[in-house]
Amino acid sequence: MITLQQLKVFYTVARRLHFTRAAEDLNLTQPAITFHIRSLQRQLQLRLFDVQAHEVRLTAAGELLLQRASEILNAVDGLERDMHEFAQVQGGWLKLGATLTIGNYVLPGVLASFQREYPRIKLSVEIANTACMEQGLLARNLDLALVEWRIDSPEIELIPFQTDELVVAVPVTHPFGELSEVEVDRLIEEPLILREPGSGTRALALEGIRSTVDRLNVVLELDSPEAIKRCVQAGLGVTIISETIIRAELERKVIARLRLAGCPMKREFSLAYLRARSQSPAARAFTDFVLRGQPDPGRSSKGVRR
Repeated sequence: MITLQQLKVFYTVARRLHFTRAAEDLNLTQPAITFHIRSLQRQLQLRLFDVQAHEVRLTAAGELLLQRASEILNAVDGLERDMHEFAQVQGGWLKLGATLTIGNYVLPGVLASFQREYPRIKLSVEIANTACMEQGLLARNLDLALVEWRIDSPEIELIPFQTDELVVAVPVTHPFGELSEVEVDRLIEEPLILREPGSGTRALALEGIRSTVDRLNVVLELDSPEAIKRCVQAGLGVTIISETIIRAELERKVIARLRLAGCPMKREFSLAYLRARSQSPAARAFTDFVLRGQPDPGRSSKGVRR
């Protein structure tokens, strides 16, 4: 059986075409180099080198073996690098970004579980809207971003990892509170609270009611999902919001939710990264972790759903 040591010796001699220099490169004696080459030729029953007047030349068989040995040694080097990176993934620094819904209501549970598995990886997190996540990735200020809406830049790849749904949220005492769904024409009569421009939640909400956008009665725009919930509870208006965000309020029965008739507003939470950027072992570990389905959607403080 051909060994890696034999291939390394053969490859070095074949590239150098000089036994002494190959011995120096490999930190071996010249007799050891000669032994490995003779042993390999006996195993293959082929002459790999012609030596005449101290000039070393490859035979046709040696030329073929050089090509194959190069491929094999490159593959082994790649394997060693991959295993080294896998071992080193226990450390490192990872710069993450997340949109507001994910950052506030999904990511905490993900990070808690990830840190239990990779306790030596240090994390920094920026939470902002989808437009800011796109800018952060393009500027290489973020390794990865978790986003709740489409990113149009062809330089950024999106990998969906979880489905989310937007619903209409109203005070529990609102006339809509007992309904399971509401028509768009009735919704536009209500004072509406929306997320700020650049928000993925806002973009999907307006896409769902695009035929009536000009008739919307928008009374307030906020960049904080928590503030929006408080305003809805206070009776300032109704909103279109991720069901994940209002789960606790639904359980406490202070907010009611209903769907928009004929307009399902589902979206994918996605992991975003810059296509051209080589990802660190820590970034690849986080990507694999998220795609394994570790995060518990909407129960960031209650554990992990598999």
